[in-house]
Amino acid sequence: MLSSLLFCWLRKRGVKAKPSLAFHLGNSIMMVSFHQLLKATDGFAPANLIGQGSFEPKILNFIHRLNIAIDVASALDYLHHHCEVPVVHCDLKPSNILLDHDMVARVGDFGLARFFPKSMNSLSGNSSSTHYLKGTIGYAPPEYGIGTEATTSGDMYSFGILLLEIFTRKRPTDDMFKDGLKLHLFSKMALPDQVLEVVDPLLLPGDNERQSASSSRNPRRANMEETKMKECLISILKVGIACSVKSPTDQMDIVDAARELHFIRDKFVGTRIRTERERANHL
Repeated sequence: MLSSLLFCWLRKRGVKAKPSLAFHLGNSIMMVSFHQLLKATDGFAPANLIGQGSFEPKILNFIHRLNIAIDVASALDYLHHHCEVPVVHCDLKPSNILLDHDMVARVGDFGLARFFPKSMNSLSGNSSSTHYLKGTIGYAPPEYGIGTEATTSGDMYSFGILLLEIFTRKRPTDDMFKDGLKLHLFSKMALPDQVLEVVDPLLLPGDNERQSASSSRNPRRANMEETKMKECLISILKVGIACSVKSPTDQMDIVDAARELHFIRDKFVGTRIRTERERANHL
């Protein structure tokens, strides 16, 4: 019932609710989720990259992934702070992040979403019925498991885990995460010195690329760019870690997270910061 009301309300506001898999028949364009793309390419395996040799790999390089993270952060900012009644998504995960033909990310599947009146405390820890026990294992915050109601801070935890997964290519449910080791702690322990050992290797230039870069431009400039990449990766993981802390009161807010991700992107490539009016376009 709530999902239907949410769909109608978003439609009235001019925001399109996206299905899990959408086809644009006119241009034969398929919208896929981040999870589907990850699975179809066998974890972005080098053999499945579109473009090799003199062409850069075309599947989710550093900037692609950072743009996806910014798009999702912008969507959450809109849902939490710019709707007449704040909306809690409740199930933020890779399969609900849809990518269009321009690699623009859109948050989809509002089947578990909840309206969240502004009069309620977003950090409330009051017990609730099992009606609120929603989400996906690994992405849902720990407090949901003990009956705590869905809140915007729950979305922030999910966003933090999603951000860490995008850049480490490790799922929170991977077999390696056991005996108290979680994706959050795994990423936190690597900062700052071991960051290059935990991020997705495909984000880093290989030996051949380093040699090519060194021969085609100033080696000093190439080293500076590698250093900048490392600094940006450290900053990104810090955002993911700050968003996915267990205590809601200690979490980074989505406004600050989005601002920091924009800053990181500008630092790396000088990409124009998107305006507030673009937030709703990612839903």
